[in-house]
Amino acid sequence: MAGKRIAVMGTGASGASIGADLTRAGLDVTFIEQWPSHVEAMRANGIRI
Repeated sequence: MAGKRIAVMGTGASGASIGADLTRAGLDVTFIEQWPSHVEAMRANGIRI
């Protein structure tokens, strides 16, 4: 899948977990979140599964 990119909409429990699995598989994943406070928390602390 060289060059393919994946977007995960919503980074709640399911979105973050699925996105993390895809990232661990070596894929290029972009997380999209609508709540500014969630975005700031992820920027400051990352996403931990």
